[in-house]
Amino acid sequence: MPLYRQTSPLPQEPIWRWILGVLAFSTVAAVLIAILAGERWHNPVLSSVAGWSAIVTGVLYVFFRWLGGREARRQAALPADSDDA
Repeated sequence: MPLYRQTSPLPQEPIWRWILGVLAFSTVAAVLIAILAGERWHNPVLSSVAGWSAIVTGVLYVFFRWLGGREARRQAALPADSDDA
């Protein structure tokens, strides 16, 4: 297995990329809010909630990334003329 791929192994449906994009944005936003809440706004409760939110959305990102790769491999193994009705 190569260390670098040209494209990510995701299914062709755009919903997979949307899910990953929203989860990545949510994770980054939660991390920024956690940092700002702790350092700038001095709100430890908001910082804690945002930190947990970043952890949860990060785990969900990894899960959907794994699930999308698995689905892409499944679709690649299907014959080209089969119907997925």
